[in-house]
Amino acid sequence: MLEAGSSVNLENSSDITSLMTASLRGRLDFVQALVSSGADVNYINHDGQTALKLAAYNGHQEVFDYLFPLTVESERKNYAKQILPDGIRRKERRQNKLIRNLISAVTEGDIEAIRETAKGTNINAFDEDGVTALHTAVLTGQVEIIRTLLALGANPNILAEDDGWTPLMEAAQAGYADVVNLLIEAGAELENCIEDMTPLMLAADSNALKVAEISIEAGANVNVKNRDGRTALFFAQQGGHTEIIQLLLDSGATEE
Repeated sequence: MLEAGSSVNLENSSDITSLMTASLRGRLDFVQALVSSGADVNYINHDGQTALKLAAYNGHQEVFDYLFPLTVESERKNYAKQILPDGIRRKERRQNKLIRNLISAVTEGDIEAIRETAKGTNINAFDEDGVTALHTAVLTGQVEIIRTLLALGANPNILAEDDGWTPLMEAAQAGYADVVNLLIEAGAELENCIEDMTPLMLAADSNALKVAEISIEAGANVNVKNRDGRTALFFAQQGGHTEIIQLLLDSGATEE
């Protein structure tokens, strides 16, 4: 196509050039051919993406090493260099077939496949997005899958890499009372992330009354404050969740 005269720097509807696509895919041979034909290494699209950044984010070391000296702006080069290690880690996880199979089995609700895959991999391994199989199961409220994962050694207090949330926090915000109960029985901590939001605060904020009741019955501190000095009562009042407000007050919550 290049020999036929195709424009090497045309953008698609998403403002992405061929060089950026080749960099994202890790195709060093395509990248080299495009650059040799005049592709603009320093093109920046409307989202601030460059070929170098895409190579770094997706962990393509060889493409990064080729593009780095050709990139002009030092600030963008430094940023790409900073995100490269995380990109390499994501790529390694993306290429890990066992982790992919485990997450797929969880998503599909296939208990036998989960048990089989778990024999060869760490049940608490993170996928490329920085979440575990347990986080994935909790997000869809799959009680039996969660029970299976816990029996296989899934850690109910593990923090997701992307947002630092525990499975219990995810379940509390979603209002999955059965999941919350199961995780607490498995040893999930009720105040694991008090700098941000506790499960009780999340329940109060999302008007998940049953989750709030379970949390309080399990011993959640109704007056604990997050890093902004806010309590579960604050979030319940902010949302006008009258039943949770009354529950908190009846359980000893104090107004400031």
